[in-house]
Amino acid sequence: MEINDLPPELLVTIFQQLSKEDLIWTIHNVCTYWRHLAQAGNLWTDLDINRLFIENHGKQDALFKYLLSILIHAQYVKSSPDLLLPLLIKSKDTLRNIRRIDLVPAIDSFYLSSKELFKGLSAKCPNLKSLHLKFLSESLSVLSQVFDLNLENVTLIHEQNLGNTRDIISREMETVAKLLKEKANEIRKTKRIELQSFSSDFLAPVLELNLSNLTRLTAFGNFIKDSTIHTILLPETNITELYLDFSNITDQSLNDIAENAKHLKYLSLKCCSRITDKGIAIVTKSCKKLERFNIRNSTATGSHFSSNLALCAISPMCISLKTLSAQNLPTFDIATLTALTQSCRTLTSISFNDCCDLSDVSLGVIGQNCPVLLSADFSQCPQITLDGVRILLTCCLSIENISCMVCDGITSFSQTSMMPPKETVTEIVSNEDAQSDKERVTAREPEEEGNQKYSQIRNFNLSYCYNLKAEALIVISELCKNLRMLILRFCESPVNDVSVDILRRVFTNCCYLEYILVGPGFNSTIHRKDIV
Repeated sequence: MEINDLPPELLVTIFQQLSKEDLIWTIHNVCTYWRHLAQAGNLWTDLDINRLFIENHGKQDALFKYLLSILIHAQYVKSSPDLLLPLLIKSKDTLRNIRRIDLVPAIDSFYLSSKELFKGLSAKCPNLKSLHLKFLSESLSVLSQVFDLNLENVTLIHEQNLGNTRDIISREMETVAKLLKEKANEIRKTKRIELQSFSSDFLAPVLELNLSNLTRLTAFGNFIKDSTIHTILLPETNITELYLDFSNITDQSLNDIAENAKHLKYLSLKCCSRITDKGIAIVTKSCKKLERFNIRNSTATGSHFSSNLALCAISPMCISLKTLSAQNLPTFDIATLTALTQSCRTLTSISFNDCCDLSDVSLGVIGQNCPVLLSADFSQCPQITLDGVRILLTCCLSIENISCMVCDGITSFSQTSMMPPKETVTEIVSNEDAQSDKERVTAREPEEEGNQKYSQIRNFNLSYCYNLKAEALIVISELCKNLRMLILRFCESPVNDVSVDILRRVFTNCCYLEYILVGPGFNSTIHRKDIV
């Protein structure tokens, strides 16, 4: 039986494992039959035109011809306007499958403000539903053309040209305000609008429209005030994501969010100097659908963005929380952590970066109460040790990524058992629910050594852990059989002192580990093939 005797559907499934370059330059040239299969629709649903042109420099003419033949199958396209417009003009097909386009302009591109581009989109992409648009101030006239397309979803990412003077910016924003007023009805017909800008001049005329269809707002900087939040948060607003880092809001804004943003799923409040624990408590208690939450105290002493938020401010009633980033907290109370993790049982990602009070006991609590945890960042937490990490890995078998960068306490493992003593867990957790969780985790540990289950961790970052001992690498490899990437950048002690025998044991224990990243350079690696 030859490979061409396989059903075409099976061959296409095999081709799906190949890169786009393999399909274009290799499979396409094998035979007429494979050339036909290589253009199957389900191989080209996602098309990053920018990447293809960058990675195939010198073959642009041939690539352009090939893209014309498969563009009809694309559902999602990412491209700069100067690459997409010629394809739209040359294509003889109506591109009915395209549902979303991400337009990222080149620095010297003038096509973004060209009416021809949007005429092409209107004529050739009748089923286009979503447009993700990044544009500079020079292309502000594009706004009126975007909303002529009658889209369901529009994402506008405004990047201001830093070289422009204040007078030029003012004139540009007057033009924006005029265009927005003219297109107000079309804008309101769009189901979902997402905005990202670091310019108050751009956001002001947009937010004045009181858009009930605004679903996401990214606005970093102290020009965001309580009045701004009050303007956009209409009663029962549909907004789901708010990125307000470094803003000048107070607890009043958090009260408005708690009252009106009932559909909020993501809230980021890093380095907001005027909010307090009281406001955090209100918003995390009221937003029942909140899944991702970020807070961070500023590290700069006397900074304009200095704040003093604590973990206890986050309400345990925020039970939908999946991703929690609470960085640079001054204190880390075990009882608070226990209550929070017991309530938020669906946490999959935790970042407690730069929390000096975080300890091995804290990791034990997280391990006991976060059964579906996939990612954890404990960088710059000097009190944690590898024994605490071992407790976490033993309890959270599904965890895939851990970062413990710049942790001075990371040295080696003690001679204690793999699991924490029962007395330690009992001291941490006293209520019956937590005790049952402990018993469940303990019961999950197999008694027979041959049936021992290992952590699913794939990536372990221990960069800048200067005190890490070489022999600790062996224990890490025994715990992390599924490890794909071990990063030890600037860990001079283990890298310089480690023997070939230790490295051989590490690679033998971790059969998927191909290399260890070491040293300051990105090309500084220890390869499996050089050791095993």
